[in-house]
Amino acid sequence: MELGGFWTTLVTGIVLGVLGRLVVSGSQPIGWIWTILAGIGGAFVGGWVAGLLDWGGWSLFILQVIAAGVLASVVSKVT
Repeated sequence: MELGGFWTTLVTGIVLGVLGRLVVSGSQPIGWIWTILAGIGGAFVGGWVAGLLDWGGWSLFILQVIAAGVLASVVSKVT
């Protein structure tokens, strides 16, 4: 992975993780590292599902935010 790809992934993870935590009701007592990891995981899972459904654009983004929220919720229950 190139340095530019690393920073893009990190920023995407931050944005999706924060948005994912906002759409999930209740409190998720996880730190910022878990938030970023949930966002990165949400980007991959949402992208994979959108690829299977042949969706793009806003639909892809919404799926990624939902996946990040689900992952943040799961991480908060496990930790």
